[in-house]
Amino acid sequence: MSSAKPAVLYLARGADSNAEAKFAAFVRSYSNFPAGVEHDLFIVMKGFASTSMLHSTKDVFKGLAPVFIEVDDNSFDIGAYRDTLKTIPHERLCFLNTNSEICSASWLLKLCVNLDRDNVGVVSASGSFESLSMMGRRFPAFPNVHIRSNAFLMHRNHFLAVVSKAKLSAKLDAWLLESGDSSFTRYVFSLGLDALIVGRNGRGYSSAWWTASDTFRQGEQSNLLVSDNVTRSFDDMTWSDKADACRSAWGDYINNPGNIVVAG
Repeated sequence: MSSAKPAVLYLARGADSNAEAKFAAFVRSYSNFPAGVEHDLFIVMKGFASTSMLHSTKDVFKGLAPVFIEVDDNSFDIGAYRDTLKTIPHERLCFLNTNSEICSASWLLKLCVNLDRDNVGVVSASGSFESLSMMGRRFPAFPNVHIRSNAFLMHRNHFLAVVSKAKLSAKLDAWLLESGDSSFTRYVFSLGLDALIVGRNGRGYSSAWWTASDTFRQGEQSNLLVSDNVTRSFDDMTWSDKADACRSAWGDYINNPGNIVVAG
């Protein structure tokens, strides 16, 4: 039986560098910023070198009263989420990776309200026009409109339509699902649905207006709903490096919002 409540799946990967600090940072952010909507929290455990490390990590999260689900470490973040869905019934799924830190109260409510709008197929805390076309023809050329997968929400059937038969044996496979020709974004576009970036202000931005959202690699990123290691590294860059990173993500569209044409 499906659940009307959204599920939040936080990926706790023990093999990550500084994993314990990342887990603690997520717990602080989750505790400090109420989600704004009733939900079920799942901690997806993978990549732990020992049983003792696994148990000590569970202690970090126990104050949140989550459900723990253990999966193998063979198919990257997206594969872990896919494996988790074998044991949970929820229809709306919010995926947060190990580096995710929540930045605003009512963060999940803001995502859900925007996903529930007519003609919306996926919402995320950040997105980009960046292209990895230098890595192969399966990556669309710039501007390659795609949501980033550090924090996103979509319906179960749409998620599974993208990942159920996807090969996830190499990092390239995971990148293809985020920004390749088989990405989540391209899939919802093929259905005639929109992909929105949701800001801390609760507004959902269509792709034409992502460059005006003050989220990923823009200004002070002050409208980010959920941060991650990439957005935090941008905060620490020099202004010159920030300009280069901004241009990589947005090109000249950063100065001309509203004119992006989404390729089919």
